[in-house]
Amino acid sequence: MQIRSVSIRLWLPVLVMGLFSLLLALTSLLNSYERYMDLASQGMTLGSQTTAALSQHLAKNLGRGNEEDAARDLRDSVSQMPGDNAAALVDASGRVKLASDPAWQGKPAAEVLNRFEPNRFHAVLKRDKQDVSSDPDSRQVRGYQLISLPAGNDVLFVAQDVSPLYQAFWRDLLDKLVPLWALGLVVMLVLVLVLNRLVTQPIVQLAGHARRLGFGDYGATLQVGGQGELAILGRALNEMSLGMRSNINSIRDREQELTESIDAMPLGVIIFNNDGSSRYANRMAQTLLGRKISISVAIANLGAALRFFRSGTDSHYPASFFERAFHGEAVGADDVEIDRDGSRVPLQVWLSPVSGPDNLIHYVIAAFDDVTSRKQNEARIQHLAHYDYLTDLPNRLSFTRRCELELANARRVRGQAALMFIDLDRFKQINDSLGHPVGDRVLRDVARRFSSVVGETGFLARQGGDEFTVFVPGMTVPEDAVAVALGLLHSLHEAVRIDQHELHVDASIGISLYPQDGEDIVSLLANADAAMYRAKNQGRNNYQFYTADLTSQAMERMALENDLRGAIERGELVMHYQPQIDLASNAIIGAEALVRWQRGDTRVAPDKFIPLAEESWLIVSLGEWTLRESCRQMRAWLDMGLPLKRIAVNVSGAQMQRSNIVVMVRSALEDTGLSPMHLELELTESFIMGDPARHIPVLEELRAMGISLAIDDFGTGYSSLSYLKRLPIDKLKIDKSFIDGIPEQAHDCGIAKAILAMAHTLQLKVLAEGVETTAQRAFLSAHGCDSVQGFLYSRALEPEAFQRYIGQPRLMAVDAAA
Repeated sequence: MQIRSVSIRLWLPVLVMGLFSLLLALTSLLNSYERYMDLASQGMTLGSQTTAALSQHLAKNLGRGNEEDAARDLRDSVSQMPGDNAAALVDASGRVKLASDPAWQGKPAAEVLNRFEPNRFHAVLKRDKQDVSSDPDSRQVRGYQLISLPAGNDVLFVAQDVSPLYQAFWRDLLDKLVPLWALGLVVMLVLVLVLNRLVTQPIVQLAGHARRLGFGDYGATLQVGGQGELAILGRALNEMSLGMRSNINSIRDREQELTESIDAMPLGVIIFNNDGSSRYANRMAQTLLGRKISISVAIANLGAALRFFRSGTDSHYPASFFERAFHGEAVGADDVEIDRDGSRVPLQVWLSPVSGPDNLIHYVIAAFDDVTSRKQNEARIQHLAHYDYLTDLPNRLSFTRRCELELANARRVRGQAALMFIDLDRFKQINDSLGHPVGDRVLRDVARRFSSVVGETGFLARQGGDEFTVFVPGMTVPEDAVAVALGLLHSLHEAVRIDQHELHVDASIGISLYPQDGEDIVSLLANADAAMYRAKNQGRNNYQFYTADLTSQAMERMALENDLRGAIERGELVMHYQPQIDLASNAIIGAEALVRWQRGDTRVAPDKFIPLAEESWLIVSLGEWTLRESCRQMRAWLDMGLPLKRIAVNVSGAQMQRSNIVVMVRSALEDTGLSPMHLELELTESFIMGDPARHIPVLEELRAMGISLAIDDFGTGYSSLSYLKRLPIDKLKIDKSFIDGIPEQAHDCGIAKAILAMAHTLQLKVLAEGVETTAQRAFLSAHGCDSVQGFLYSRALEPEAFQRYIGQPRLMAVDAAA
């Protein structure tokens, strides 16, 4: 479709010309009207003259009494007038006295005169006795005159035909108006054609185009030419069409993107119309429901149509849930199950109503998700909240709640119960030597064995670490608890096999009884724990019942741990140094640094606070202080010129695990200014061999710094020769337990000789600990031991006493009892 348009400036002159022609015609009409009025005046004047002349003749003849002459003059005068004329003389009685038509004589004037025009006679009287009128039937124009004769009461009425005057007028008028009307008609016709071509047709086309746009035909465009207003409007419509098409395409693209996005959502989505019928469902909805979605049911039946059930029942989800959404309320539920292929799948469902500007619900969006994994995770989390993750036994929280229920029942029936606290003996060595993964497997095996023993008679739980608890309700005598405890200990007689390892695990069991040892779970646990420590003190691998003195021992142990935490800040820890003697030269070659705790007026034995520090991880800060203080003291002695080669400092497995030992040692050496060649670190055999692949790189890094490394308590653990030869160590220290039986006990002598031979083969130095007799020294010297330390030479000394000991002219053996 094409639109051509011209500007209003082009067709406006044409309109002006047409209007001008109409104005000329109107002007001519006005002039004609003036001429018409002039003709009327002329007719009236002519009639008046004729009537005046006639009235004088009539008056003269009537005055002579010559009525016939008067009638003849009347007829002659009328006959001489052009056209169809008439005249009548009316007497005072209203009858025709004389007339141009003899037949009128004697008749009433109203009857005769009204033949010209009804009531004309009376109208002439009202209009100053003269008037002009046209007769439509005869197309004549007459002038009417009414005049009174000079003498008497007679009145002369004359109807004179003045049509010739008007006929000439109309001919002249038509000669002038026809050309003007023709010109105006042509101009108007041209104007109509031009406007139709330039205005009407384009407007119709624009209206049609706008109608198509209204019906969504955004692809149609107009061919627009010219610069007129309609062309501007056409181009505007084209731009609007293009813009709307672009917007519609953009909306469609976005709708497509939205549809694809909804289709790709991991949630099932169904869009319902406000009557409950489905209008769209994404792929996930069909996957979750297991079928294609096409629903057209009442809102109240949506639960059945979707096969939504309330969890754990065979009832469809209530209709009120859906009705609330279709009434404008956003609702959700997580107790929904879908029947899919004969099995129930848990769902979480959300219904969100969408309203329009009219505040009416247009549709409802249903979103749902398969929450099987979430439900399983929730169940798992719930399980983990009450069960131990490693052994799957009830945890401390679950054990406490179960015990409280059992105790409440025992109070009600006045029954008895027992609570056992179990701790595995030396389990820490398994973790330190073989690593925690092996330790975890041991715990799982132990839990399995304990469960088989406890069975239905009691309630087994894991407290944490290597600690277990057992609650035995419904006892009648304490021997019932003894039977359970013996069963637990017996279950550990068989070695635990982990890969190539055979591990023997023992346990110490403490037993507290309800109600005599406590009436609540807190008291029973505390007392059973105290009894367990008593079992450990009695040699481990046994059970002990709670006694009152155990409470004071537990409190003392807690107080000891609390005091140990502040012992460094309070300056209660001091370092003692035991000399190390070279057997060949009998000279002091170094000293082992040993920490001592002076707790007020009491000195705490190392075998009490060192294990406590390791259990509570205080050994890390304690070990760092010991290292720094020993390095500082050695640097001071070297500055004093004392003939010492090395200071030996013990490093626990906890320090190696819980701190960066390399960084800590380097920092201590840099801060104290001690050279690494004067420092020797002693590490336990069990820790190093627990995970040699991980520990060897650390030891090599320490060795690269110039630090000497020694294995302490050698022989108490177990070593793999394949690893031992790879260890970057310099010295083995034979444990005191092997020295005590020398030279009386043959097996101790054999072990000592084997260690010495192996060490020399590996080119390692050997130091024997705990040498207390000259016989022991002689045996060690005879078999190539390099150095010794022990009470034969000196106990551990304070720094000042150690300095005096070095300054003595010769070394002296010190009494072991000193």
